[in-house]
Amino acid sequence: MVKQEAVHIWNTISFLAMIDFNMACDKNVWHDIVKNNVKDVFQLMRAQEAEHAHLLYSWLSAMEIECYLLLGASTVEGPYAAYVLVKLNTLVICNPTTGSIYDLNDQLCPLFDIACACNSDNIWANIQKPGPLFAMNFDFANASRWRSFWNKRMPARQLPSVQPETLEYTNPNQDVTIKLEARLRKAIADHLMRQRPNELTRFNRFAGQTFRDCLLTMEKNLNQPFNAVDETKSSLQTLLDAYKIFTRNLLC
Repeated sequence: MVKQEAVHIWNTISFLAMIDFNMACDKNVWHDIVKNNVKDVFQLMRAQEAEHAHLLYSWLSAMEIECYLLLGASTVEGPYAAYVLVKLNTLVICNPTTGSIYDLNDQLCPLFDIACACNSDNIWANIQKPGPLFAMNFDFANASRWRSFWNKRMPARQLPSVQPETLEYTNPNQDVTIKLEARLRKAIADHLMRQRPNELTRFNRFAGQTFRDCLLTMEKNLNQPFNAVDETKSSLQTLLDAYKIFTRNLLC
């Protein structure tokens, strides 16, 4: 079950990283900007750090994966960083803006200070001494480490959510997709031919179709990556047997 959840997290965060970062907003007034809900983010296909993080949190929560929204400071995003903490058999920190996933012991994780953690039930202020993430306690029930906003003296108010209960995903426009694919093929072919001004460049249709089939197979088997590897390996081996493409066998 943990392996399946890890695959869901990887697929989700990889998709979210494709949403462009909204450069129209000044980071100096980041905290004063009204945030878009997940429906608006998909319509605009642009988002700030907090909107990326909230979208990832919403998706993982819908899949019943325990996670928390982290707000703090990082060496990359500055004082208004937004990450997502995911609890599986171990703790991992996800940066939905870049698609990176970090272990708590990872020295490359840019998040160095956590101001608060949030979920749909409460908000916890971090009252621990500043320090590395691996030395931080993430037991939000520990009152000496985290101070909850809602408590017995001030119960949580049942305010309605601004997020839609469900998202309707529409199929892409096939005509636009075909035109875009043709433009990409032409752009790639033109670039390769420019790199070989003194050579005649021919494109092998069989090889191109084989690679396209492999990509489709890998996309359909995102939740079962080992099955995709076996299928694509046999297809590529047939291609290698028919044509001399590489100077050495890359499938060893």
